[in-house]
Amino acid sequence: MPVKAMWKSCKYDNVESKLREYLEVNFPSSTGDNKNSRVFSSRPLSKSDSGMNLNLSSAKSNVDFIKLNGCAARNTVRRCPSTPNLKDSSRSCTRVSHQTRQIPQYLIERKEEWRQAEETRRRINEEKLIPAGQRLMSEDDGISTLQQTTKKREDIVKQLSHLPLRNDTMKLQKLREDLEQKLAKLDDAVRIFSRSKVSVRMER
Repeated sequence: MPVKAMWKSCKYDNVESKLREYLEVNFPSSTGDNKNSRVFSSRPLSKSDSGMNLNLSSAKSNVDFIKLNGCAARNTVRRCPSTPNLKDSSRSCTRVSHQTRQIPQYLIERKEEWRQAEETRRRINEEKLIPAGQRLMSEDDGISTLQQTTKKREDIVKQLSHLPLRNDTMKLQKLREDLEQKLAKLDDAVRIFSRSKVSVRMER
């Protein structure tokens, strides 16, 4: 079964070997002529040299390569997201913002309950202000009555405009006075039925 090559970080490519540096300083015969090589081969290793070799071997065996791989993966610079990824991210954010802006159903129902309660309270307060023996006219009845009263007023104004300027006879004077009285009553009726709420006498 083939043995996998040991992993080595690229950041240590330009780092000089401490072992090679130590050997070149203490044993120059490794880079010199054959004579020096023979002297080096015949010279026994001292206790300090043996200890150095043992320490270096122990240091290599104690390296946690899994931890080094994890550190290298965390320090890797992430690639900038592509344009399609940015568009997808923008769409998802837009959908989330639309969902967050939607009013919950229970708030809509609670708002409607408050509106109905306020309408009921206002109607009760208005009924308390109605005098005894009267009732509150509905909105449709008030509009219809106002239209009829306005039409009658226009007819009275038209009749007054057709009367002669000179009131020589008692009949013309009486007719003018009657029309003017009716016009005054119709003006009061128009003013009353123009209100938003009108109370009228209850029918027995």
